[in-house]
Amino acid sequence: KVTLEYLGTDIIEGLYLVSGKYTVREFKPGKQDFSTTFTIKASELAGDFIYLKASQRDGAFLLSSPIYIKRRQSAWNSGTVYSGDREEAARYAKDLTKYLSTEEDISKFENIEPIGIIDEKITKCALFHCSFGGRDVSIRWYFDYEIPRFRMDWGHVNSGVQNCEMTYKI
Repeated sequence: KVTLEYLGTDIIEGLYLVSGKYTVREFKPGKQDFSTTFTIKASELAGDFIYLKASQRDGAFLLSSPIYIKRRQSAWNSGTVYSGDREEAARYAKDLTKYLSTEEDISKFENIEPIGIIDEKITKCALFHCSFGGRDVSIRWYFDYEIPRFRMDWGHVNSGVQNCEMTYKI
C-alpha cells in the first residue's frame, strides 16, 4: 500500500513512482497539490527499492531518495549457497544461448552476463543477468538435467515475493 502526497510550488505535470528503472505508476495531476493511496503488487516491483520523480510546469523537478523494500517473509530460495564464480557460470553461457536461440526469441535477450553458481537444495544452476525486452531479468540455467531447464525472474534480486508499505509525503 502506497500513500503519495505532493505539495507543489506550481502546477504538477507528472509524478512517477519508479522501481528499479521502470515506472510503476504515473500521475498527471494538472494542479499544484496531489494526494492518492493505491496498492502495488509485488510482481510490479523490478528492484529492491522505489523512488519518486516529479516535474512541474515551472521546470522544477524532484528525485526523491530511494525507499528500500523490507521483506515480510523468507525468500523462496533461502538455504541456497551462492558462489560468485563468473568463470564457472560462463562455461554454461554457450548452452544457454543455444537453448534461447532454439526455444525462445533470442533477440529479446540482451547483454547476457554470467554472475555465478547457485547450489540449491536439489541441484546447481548457473546464474545470469540480462535484459529481456528492456527489463532487467535473472536467468537460472539448470545444467545438471538431461533436458535443458531455465528459470527467468524479473529484476536482479534473487529472492522471493516482496511486500511493502510506504508513504511519500513531499
